[in-house]
Amino acid sequence: MKRFIKKIFYYLLGLMILLLTNLTFNIIKSNSEELKIKKSSVVIIGDSHPLKAIDPNLFINANNICQGAENYIISYWKLKKILSLYTPDTIIIGFSNHNISEFNDIKFYEKKYASTMFKRVFLIQDFKSLKKLNNNFKINKKEYYTFILKYFCLYPKFNHIHFIGTYENSKISEITNAEERANRHFYNDDTDLSYDFSKTNISYLDSIIFTCKKNNIVPILVQAPVHKSYYNLIPEKNKNKYEFLKEKYSNYLINFDEINYPDSLFYDSDHLNEYGAKLFTKKLINTMNKNK
Repeated sequence: MKRFIKKIFYYLLGLMILLLTNLTFNIIKSNSEELKIKKSSVVIIGDSHPLKAIDPNLFINANNICQGAENYIISYWKLKKILSLYTPDTIIIGFSNHNISEFNDIKFYEKKYASTMFKRVFLIQDFKSLKKLNNNFKINKKEYYTFILKYFCLYPKFNHIHFIGTYENSKISEITNAEERANRHFYNDDTDLSYDFSKTNISYLDSIIFTCKKNNIVPILVQAPVHKSYYNLIPEKNKNKYEFLKEKYSNYLINFDEINYPDSLFYDSDHLNEYGAKLFTKKLINTMNKNK
């Protein structure tokens, strides 16, 4: 029995040493790791809509750092990090109906989104300021600290920067998911009622624009095209609020009001494919050049 207890003790001691070694290594590495980012004059931020719609390779000097499901809170944190390194000339921000939905408020709370979001933002997060702005904003602290414990202790990691995305696309065109996408963006699974507007994310969009102007950066809001099968499922109250905000941000908005791109230019119901991105990006660049 004593030998068994002794073996358990040494096993647990060895495990503890391993976990503490990984923890120490990952803390030191994460604190010392520098963000290596292309210092482009144009930076594109936002979620999967501008990620797939805006091809940075067609610009003279641009960088698309969008990531799927990114809300304005994360975009603001990313912008602050970039500004600590250099100041671009222009920030292009994805701006569509779904970006103002309260769906974006659940991404730090619902388990199916939270762990992915926490992995992206743990180096740049400012939950304290977020809670100060909206004390009722839900953050899944249990999920966050569980992620931190697993992330830092289980394995040594050599890359801790996960908040920079990149342009990616394909030539596929498969438009069959309009209902699934619209339900995800605009309807609460628990109540089947449509989401309200996210005052918090709209406030962070204001902060992005304010920060750009404060640093002499041109902010440009861009609505990427969506397929009409998806657009027709957006609740009218959301469309009305979005139209109001378009008026509010009219000085910064480039809006083509085009929802009738041919099916061949869509990847799915709410994303352009490679062909659509090239067409849309060229129109965007031409408009930006005219507005200079």
